[in-house]
Amino acid sequence: MITTGKITNRAVSLLLAAVAAAAVTTAVPAAAGAAEPKKAAPWMDRERIEKLIERYILRHPEVILKSVRDHAASQKATRAARAKANLKTRREELTRSPGSPVGGNPEGDVTVVEFFDYNCSYCRRSFPALVEIEKSDPKVRIVFKEFPILGPGSLLAARAALAAKAQGKYVEFHKALMGGRVKTSEAGLMSLAASLRIDAKKLRREMDAPAIGKELAHNRALARALGITGTPAFVVGSELVPGAVNARRLREMIQRTRKSLPGLKLEGG
Repeated sequence: MITTGKITNRAVSLLLAAVAAAAVTTAVPAAAGAAEPKKAAPWMDRERIEKLIERYILRHPEVILKSVRDHAASQKATRAARAKANLKTRREELTRSPGSPVGGNPEGDVTVVEFFDYNCSYCRRSFPALVEIEKSDPKVRIVFKEFPILGPGSLLAARAALAAKAQGKYVEFHKALMGGRVKTSEAGLMSLAASLRIDAKKLRREMDAPAIGKELAHNRALARALGITGTPAFVVGSELVPGAVNARRLREMIQRTRKSLPGLKLEGG
């Protein structure tokens, strides 16, 4: 899975605050000879507190690791809970956004949503699985979420693919790009358009259309709300799976979702 992430100093700041509190709490009673912990005396200046922190860390290095692990676990749990909630509240945007191209059976009972980038090797690795599912399950609906995160070439390809939608050629254009046979340069994209009998002049005009910019911005916002930071990412029913998947994994997700559909009559029922 290819990701885009940021490293911040928040964990370090929280750690230092925790260590400072622990260091002052443990150090002051020892210096005063008191039996019970006391609050830091007003005469303790910044330099003394910093020395206490340094001494405490040297004596208790395990505090560093535990604090970082605890903070990471807490952040991960918070993000997971937020993503799960957003998966429910933003389902219509995921599965029924008019700007997102649809493949498979448009009237299918189960929708597979994929966030992808044409320059993502893991997306291309998952591509045969989607093709297999599309061929073997006539009731599956596929929603394509263009999520270009790997540079200018990815953005150019995403715009070209969405522009091809205006000429009814999105799925063909998408499959050719995902097959890895086309370079995501302007020359490569225009050559592909010509091979698919797409009007190149119209395609170039459509690539800069406000609707395409709006669709890409919406996909970015939706990915952020769901905690998706890389490609590919798949959503089927109430399940969100980041990273490459094979056909068996997708089929299992589809079957679980199908069994949960209201009014479904199970065999023997």
